[in-house]
Amino acid sequence: MRGRRVGRPARVPGRSTSGPRHILRMMLSPARRLLGYADRYRREFLFGLLCVVISTCIRLAGPWVLKYAIDDLHAGVTMEKVRFYALALLGLAMVGGVF
Repeated sequence: MRGRRVGRPARVPGRSTSGPRHILRMMLSPARRLLGYADRYRREFLFGLLCVVISTCIRLAGPWVLKYAIDDLHAGVTMEKVRFYALALLGLAMVGGVF
């Protein structure tokens, strides 16, 4: 055992056990393992992401409709406009209930 210190493991070429790259590799390794499992369910994950995007759009549409309803209060409101905004809010609530 000449030329080698006792008590220290042999260094593998190309693999560093210290420094920021090793720390980053250790932190990302659980995420990489999870991505391997998630790859099987890619379609379900994409469907879930699509549902989240649609749900967010529906939730943002409610205040947008109210903005136009309040703006129409200054311009003069007819019963037809009140019914339209009420039905729009009701429709958004019903569609939002699905998501």
